[in-house]
Amino acid sequence: MENIDFSQQLSQSFENMNDFFHEIASLLRDCDRLIGEEGYTTFNGNTAIYEQSRSLLNSEAWIPSYFCRAYALESEIDEKSPNEILFISLFLRYEGGCKDIIMNDNVPLIVCGIIIPHNPKSFKFEGWLSKRWFWVENPEENNILNDDISKPRIYEIPSGHYNNSKCIITFAYPLEKVKSTIELKEHIIQRLVDFAR
Repeated sequence: MENIDFSQQLSQSFENMNDFFHEIASLLRDCDRLIGEEGYTTFNGNTAIYEQSRSLLNSEAWIPSYFCRAYALESEIDEKSPNEILFISLFLRYEGGCKDIIMNDNVPLIVCGIIIPHNPKSFKFEGWLSKRWFWVENPEENNILNDDISKPRIYEIPSGHYNNSKCIITFAYPLEKVKSTIELKEHIIQRLVDFAR
């Protein structure tokens, strides 16, 4: 009887995880579609997960902490030299896989931004670049959830730092406030595209 209960519990756990990841994928596909309507296309193919552990010594990071999509103008993708990379990341937890970021309120966030490469032809996107919003001089003051998180943060980066990036502009928005495609377009996609113009 105990084996049956264990099997049922395990099966339910996997079903719950699959449902959860299906919802995440659906949200990210909505982002792809909406930003595609603005002339952008994915820069990182179907990739959405970065920095996931496979180590027995880091099992808390087996489940991703964040998911990220990157975009560039379709014309610049064809030339393989995007002048700016837009990204949308879903940060779900700040312990485990994201040990290098600090968030005072453990609330899932959508972090968006624009990366201006030093050299567009040699730029290579990595998911950790989307964590720049969290790396501030005084995280105790700057990463508290309040009305200011949607205000853009602009970072001019010394040459050679942050993976061939010259400048990163980011803003954040609480994931729980995005309850429809209309809100996703208004609060995330439109703001991100407006910053890029």
